Amino acid sequence: GGRPVADRDEEHEGEPTVVIVADPDAVGAAAARHIVEALTAAMAERGRADVALTGGSTPEAVYRHLVAPPLRDRVAWSRVHLWWGDDRYVPRADPLSNVRLADERLLAPAAIPITPTNVHPFPVDHAIDEGLGAVWCAATYAAEVVATLPSVDGWPSFDLVLVGIGADGHLLSVFPGSPSLASDRIGLAIPAPSHIEPHVERVTLNPAILEAAGSVLATATGTGKAAVIARILEGPRDPSVLPGILARRSGATWILDRESASRLGVGPGDGSNGLVLRRATAADAGAIGDVWIAAFDATYAFPAAHTEEQIREWIGRVLVNETETWVAEQDEAAVIGFMSLTDDMLDQLYIRPGSTGHGVGSLLVTLAKTRRPRGLDLYTFEVNAGARRFYERHGFVAVAFGDGTGNEERQPDVRYRWTPEP
Repeated sequence: GGRPVADRDEEHEGEPTVVIVADPDAVGAAAARHIVEALTAAMAERGRADVALTGGSTPEAVYRHLVAPPLRDRVAWSRVHLWWGDDRYVPRADPLSNVRLADERLLAPAAIPITPTNVHPFPVDHAIDEGLGAVWCAATYAAEVVATLPSVDGWPSFDLVLVGIGADGHLLSVFPGSPSLASDRIGLAIPAPSHIEPHVERVTLNPAILEAAGSVLATATGTGKAAVIARILEGPRDPSVLPGILARRSGATWILDRESASRLGVGPGDGSNGLVLRRATAADAGAIGDVWIAAFDATYAFPAAHTEEQIREWIGRVLVNETETWVAEQDEAAVIGFMSLTDDMLDQLYIRPGSTGHGVGSLLVTLAKTRRPRGLDLYTFEVNAGARRFYERHGFVAVAFGDGTGNEERQPDVRYRWTPEP
């Protein structure tokens, strides 16, 4: 193995991307889209994708969206390998098993067309049947992982690791104060916790796999986790107190519903350097105007149809009051992007120059699809080849071309449409 978590440098100490959506179902939808994008990127880079799944309450919604068209059909599932970061030491058919939910929702007939040999659960059933014990189970699984996956600093490197966050701040099966944090073993047996249900023995991969992973996706829902989420994302970095802090790293994405994110600060000086998406208020009008004007001027050679004063007046009077507008904040509440939605239209989406190319636009589009799951239209100028490629990558299709008579700038434009399959 490599260095235990307690002795390691903080190579990934940067902040994660934080996405806040409306409710648990929206968390599932956004997480499913994120998974599809991560799997697709991994397969494009090395021909296959290895993802470690998780247990808890969130996967049900994630799996439901993942097996539904069009997401299911965008993945070459024969090249995907499913693993688990941890499991309860119970039979696979037991309701407490992390694998059972995947069996019922993800691996059932007519779900995803994955090759059965590409599914790699902990060998819990064999260990229980033969009386081999949790230590043997964890060590055997670790050996399979090590023999199959690439290595980073002595640790197996998954393309994506999914984690849930417990109400006590645990992730995987690593609880606050766990000696596992100081272990250099890749597979670990965890005694049954007495402070949190279910009170059963666990098997888990060492949380050091989170630092070695290509990316990490953490999800949480509900007001019961709001306080611990705020402590993890905004407090001191001490994984011995809150192991969930190990998922607070650059390259990680946290998808939260409004309730679990309700204790996160969103104002100046909140101490959070991660990205936050939230509904715009009237107080954001000035910052939105700055982004709109800067992005337009940096993108187009032709002038805007209105003066800066008129644009700012319209944003303050109409945009933030009469449309559903969201802002993306980073670095002490600096607004770096925004989008606005009408009934069935993605009406505005601009990212501040210098903040493009970091996935902010993709997160806003994902949020837009979550808010308008029946479909979206948008317009962009025909000359904006970058925007057109961006929207096409996200499933939008050009449905009409205009000669410019329908917009105030009098520039040829393109109408795009995203329509999810029934």
